[in-house]
Amino acid sequence: MTGAESVPAERRTFPALRGRLERPSPRRRQRRALAEVPADVVPGRSWEIAVPEGVKLLNSNARMHWRKAAGQTAAIRREVAAAARSMRLPPLLWAHVVYRVHPGPRTTRFDPGNWSPTAKAAVDGLVDAGVLPDDNSSRLRGPDPRPGERCAQAGGRVVLVLTELRPAPIPEESSVP
Repeated sequence: MTGAESVPAERRTFPALRGRLERPSPRRRQRRALAEVPADVVPGRSWEIAVPEGVKLLNSNARMHWRKAAGQTAAIRREVAAAARSMRLPPLLWAHVVYRVHPGPRTTRFDPGNWSPTAKAAVDGLVDAGVLPDDNSSRLRGPDPRPGERCAQAGGRVVLVLTELRPAPIPEESSVP
């Protein structure tokens, strides 16, 4: 048996791929390293950003035409970005977002997770404002839903709680004489 027969067919067909099949590319290694927020981070400063009154909230249960939903998503993004800029939020490397849903006065039972389209649009607004570099899992934990207290606003209210995540301090080694 010669060397050519012992090589798998896909490697014989594409000899340029020979080295790439065994090891991942540097870019792929980098992506794998940034797959999620590091585990050794501690919470830092925290801010509350409310979706402004008058902006219609998106709900997973509301079945609407994609064009109408796109307009409401754009409005939420724009208003949250403007609110973040007016608060002068600093750029964050890593963050954790929790969104509190405050139901309206006529709501009897509700599921806070149904407001995830509103929270997603609001987080995109934070990215638009430059507060977060991106909203993927390498930069952001959440958004996690939480129930809030009732409010007088018809349709309810959504408040984002943005918490900075910082690298954990490295413990100093004690010097023993």
